[in-house]
Amino acid sequence: MTAIKQSEFKGDDRHETMIQTIVQTAGFMSNPRQAEYWRGLAACAHPVRVVSAYDIWDANTVEMLNLAVRPAKNECYRVAALLSKITSGRARYVEGQMWASVLGVDHAFNYIADRGAYVDFTNEFALRNDPSREAYIAFKDFDDDTIWDIIQSNGYYGNIYNEVWLKNHR
Repeated sequence: MTAIKQSEFKGDDRHETMIQTIVQTAGFMSNPRQAEYWRGLAACAHPVRVVSAYDIWDANTVEMLNLAVRPAKNECYRVAALLSKITSGRARYVEGQMWASVLGVDHAFNYIADRGAYVDFTNEFALRNDPSREAYIAFKDFDDDTIWDIIQSNGYYGNIYNEVWLKNHR
């Protein structure tokens, strides 16, 4: 399990709660393959800080990206995949979880590697929340070739982590 940097997330136990829930889920699995999946997920889960898109790009760029990806409620996987595609992979697709009221929910957002920062267009622009006040954990970020091969194969957005895991554990 990834340790939370106490100095960065002091007084906020939401990250640890999300990771511990994944660890506990692994313990409930009677099928060894399912338990292996959940243990692997817990091992790669790590807390991340998400910033406003305006901290990364100027207002004109943010407006253009918003028009292109059209963030909408319940469409985080589509929004994150399109943002990655439109930015030619600069905003890498990430799957993880975001805290929602009382628990972590599966979620997709983006990692801007050259800035070392995460952004969440769905939360910031569709839900109109300040993402810097939310708790997130990331499992893994993916390159465009990987996500678009899986999206085209499956016919829907999301489930990238699961598909990559299955491919690597056949």
